[in-house]
Order: sequence, then structure tokens, then C-alpha cells
Amino acid sequence: MARAFIAPKVSAFKVAGLLLCGWTAWAVDGVVVNGVRIPPGTVQALQKQYGVRILNGDYWYDKLSGAWGYSGGPAMG
Repeated sequence: MARAFIAPKVSAFKVAGLLLCGWTAWAVDGVVVNGVRIPPGTVQALQKQYGVRILNGDYWYDKLSGAWGYSGGPAMG
């Protein structure tokens, strides 16, 4: 299935917005958004800034629509 263009870089603010959910993430080593692994320090800073726990997972994000979800899955937000 073809997707709209997805930017390879995602701001820390958008990553936090993507991951504020409580759904169980697929078992991966860390947080990946659009194929880009988010450094552990960035994840920790976002958790502290937003007061949430960011679950490990492999996510996609479409900057044009704001839609996001787990890689290979439908939009979840």
C-alpha cells in the first residue's frame, strides 16, 4: 500500500505527541519513527518534559496529515 511522503526527520515535540498513548508497543529495541531510531537521551528528555512513559515501538508519522501509527499498521491518531 502506497503512503504519502513521510519526512525522515521528526521534531522532538512531534515524537512526544506520537507516543503519549498507552497502547502496548511491538517488541523492538528502543523507539523508531519513520525508520529513524530516536536516541535514548532524547526519549528520556521527552519523558521528563511531558511526564509520560514512552513505550518502545516502531512508528510511522505523516507530517502532511498528522496521522501516525505502528509501522505496517493503520493510523491510530
